[in-house]
Amino acid sequence: MAFSPETAQPLNELAEVLLRAPNSLSTSDRELIATYVSSQNDCDFCQRAHNAVAAYRLEGNENLVDEVKPDFQSALISDKLKALLAVAGNVKKGGKSVTSERIEKARQQGATDKEIHDTVFQVLLLRWRELTIVNAGAQLVHRTLQMRRFPANQSVLSC
Repeated sequence: MAFSPETAQPLNELAEVLLRAPNSLSTSDRELIATYVSSQNDCDFCQRAHNAVAAYRLEGNENLVDEVKPDFQSALISDKLKALLAVAGNVKKGGKSVTSERIEKARQQGATDKEIHDTVFQVLLLRWRELTIVNAGAQLVHRTLQMRRFPANQSVLSC
């Protein structure tokens, strides 16, 4: 992001709108979606950041945040949020995985079209940002490897 501030700025503004702007979905629910998506993307950096904010927004309830990541269906969250997390999981798999039935189920659980739209955009933005972090990390690793040899089985990048 620091490499090209002029392209980073609109993406940062989009993230602010999706996560913090006035919305019918609470900021804690939006951060739980971000935490879940980051865990599914296996991005340690993003997952830790969104975990912390979600727990803060949930008055320190780290247990709930930890329950949502592996099995949101069993977590003590609203049916609407479960439906939105299911949409998020489908989006992460690919556009063809998002069925009209999945969208209709989210609507039946009380999700508005705006909440569904914002959930989809959140997944897309997080995936793009996480790929950017990996790419930036890969470039750093490449430069580091030129200076130092790592054993073949040692991970030098975790995101």
